[in-house]
Parts: sequence; structure tokens; C-alpha cells
Amino acid sequence: MMKGAVTSEAIGFILVILTLITFFMVILPKYLSTIIELFSKTSAESVARQLAGFITISGSAPYKIDIEYLPSRDVSYSFTIKNRNIIIKPEFKVSYAENVSSTQPFAVDLAEYEQEGVNHFFINKKFDGESLYDFKAKKEE
Repeated sequence: MMKGAVTSEAIGFILVILTLITFFMVILPKYLSTIIELFSKTSAESVARQLAGFITISGSAPYKIDIEYLPSRDVSYSFTIKNRNIIIKPEFKVSYAENVSSTQPFAVDLAEYEQEGVNHFFINKKFDGESLYDFKAKKEE
């Protein structure tokens, strides 16, 4: 009778260990990877780099180009375009991330522009003898 009790305890212990191993080896890394990916795509530095790159690329388009960029529906940004630089500041709900901003240069002349609470960016360029740029942003729900 004691052998059966020890065996069921051992099987229970092994099942708990296997469950913990599965959790730490499969499930936890999957969730951590998703969280890290979300923060890397929505970070101020990443968004500023992408927008500066898109603005610069629009300068090389021969006639017309329309670019839309939506980094995340969940995170809003405030931005400033000034002196061929874009400054991006995410508006996270956590206090320790509030002061994180990023400045990136770009290679075309845009009018100074500033806006808050947006997450969907539009870059338009038309060429009709001279290049005309239009940079807009709005909040996408």
C-alpha cells in the first residue's frame, strides 16, 4: 500500500516539474518575445528613425509619393518637425517612460510642424516643377 502512495506522489511531482519546465521553456519566452517586440516597434527611437527614413526617401521619388505609417494603434505620440529634425515622444501611460524622446535628422525641407496624441502618419510629395511636401498625422483608433 505504501508503494502505491509513493508512486503517485512521484508521478505528481514529475508532472509538476514537467509543467514548470514547459511554462519556462515555451510559454514564458513566447509572451516575453511579444512584449519586447511591442516595445521595440513602438519606441520613440524606432518611430523617429522610421519617419526620418520615410521623409528622406520621399525626397528621391521622381513625381509623386504617398507614404502611410502606423506603428501601433495602442500608443500615441507627440512630435515636432523643426530644422530638418523630427522629435518623437511616446505618450505611454507609465510614468517612467514619459520623458523618453528621440530626435532623428532627415534630408528634405519641411515646414515646422508640431502635434500631440497621434499614431498614424502621412507623408505626401508632389512634383510640379518643384517638390511640394505635406506631412500630416492623426489619431487612429
